[in-house]
Amino acid sequence: MLRVDKGNPQFGRVAAVFSPSFWSDAVAATPVDSGLYEGWCNKTYIGLPGSTHSIGMPVACASLEPSIPFFAPYYPYTRTRTLYSPNPSSPIYYHHAQVECASLNPSPGTLGHIDHVLLSNARAWAGLITNSTTVGGGQLGRLFSRWHGDSSRWTDISAADTATYIESNVLAQALFSERSITLYIGCFASLFGTARGKTLQLVASSRGIALAWAIGDGTDDQGFATYSAYDRAGFDGRLLDASIGNLRLVNTSLQRDLSSTAFARAWALVAAARATSYPELPEDGPLPRGLARGLWPQVTAMLGDAALLGVRAPATCGGACIGRSARGGACVCYLE
Repeated sequence: MLRVDKGNPQFGRVAAVFSPSFWSDAVAATPVDSGLYEGWCNKTYIGLPGSTHSIGMPVACASLEPSIPFFAPYYPYTRTRTLYSPNPSSPIYYHHAQVECASLNPSPGTLGHIDHVLLSNARAWAGLITNSTTVGGGQLGRLFSRWHGDSSRWTDISAADTATYIESNVLAQALFSERSITLYIGCFASLFGTARGKTLQLVASSRGIALAWAIGDGTDDQGFATYSAYDRAGFDGRLLDASIGNLRLVNTSLQRDLSSTAFARAWALVAAARATSYPELPEDGPLPRGLARGLWPQVTAMLGDAALLGVRAPATCGGACIGRSARGGACVCYLE
């Protein structure tokens, strides 16, 4: 609902966008991540040995056990507790916050029947305080500001905000032959300019699926392990992959020959930055946040606005489209 440019980093460095046609009769949307609901609110599951209800996400749930009215989770905010970190020299610190486990209705929503999901989502995350709450109105205020704001003051959000997503589940078979997946999105900081990024291009091309690159907040993990979970960013940078195979799929206004040449130069620029600035970085390791955010405008400038896809633009294009061009707002759609 926040219309962010890339997927949930907890599930990998590549995201797949499903066709909006599923919304007509095959999508059920839950107010919060269903795994969080199970971990915090399912009485049967909570009572099992080894359950994850103690992982510490501040989501208020409709508890099935009245004797458990409160939870005290930990969440990235201040250095008050240290948990496991993949990098021992950079421990992850978590903030202690008490959350009331009540008020959330887990009933899913469908097309035309989604208001209760929005309200439940807002109640569930009422205890999450981020820099974006300065816009007022809590979670609903963030949504409205994101959709309709006319400056970064209103539209920028934090990585913590992106965790408050409404989970939309496709209750149908998703077939490549029916273009059920309309777009692959690769993480710029992780894969652009790498051999694995080339592999992603080949996979997308073999499936006939368009590919884009997203910057997010410039991190590999959207800040959850790098002290930037509450730093605000646009989360609206999606760049059409301008390799010649990808451009043959969609009706972009980019000139194929010129764009593919410029894209090759941009790819080489980032690859060189990886090799020279951080020679100790693994080939598939993520760029440091500052470097990624510095390279992104250079790459987008080399290709121009026609290669940028507007993330927050109204979704009025057809099901065979992948977004709107940042230049003029024209729909970018599959040619066949």
